[in-house]
Amino acid sequence: MLDVARSTPPASPPQSAEVRRTSPEEAAGIPTRPMQGGIDDYNARQVEKRAGATVAELLAEFETNRAATIAAVESADEALLRTPIRSAGGVTGPLSAVINAIAVAHVVGHVNDIVGGPAR
Repeated sequence: MLDVARSTPPASPPQSAEVRRTSPEEAAGIPTRPMQGGIDDYNARQVEKRAGATVAELLAEFETNRAATIAAVESADEALLRTPIRSAGGVTGPLSAVINAIAVAHVVGHVNDIVGGPAR
């Protein structure tokens, strides 16, 4: 998402700090990177890639990727974090809010799925 925000200078600052799901037409002119084949194809590719992995290996991969995400966000310029983007899944808003929606709230939802926490 950081690369998406860096790819095209925004035409104007975001109207709101809120995030919302948008269609490509609703987010015309906002930097994005389309998802190849849709979410089901993406998920199938990710499952296939990790089919032989142990739980310990999956957790190690998650920890490594999470640390890299945190480091990248911490080193990002404040102006970049205010850049409006649209994620591959259609979440639109300032980069910081889109990252929070996907890398925090979305992940918490999956963790709750695994541990039996509150429904999303």
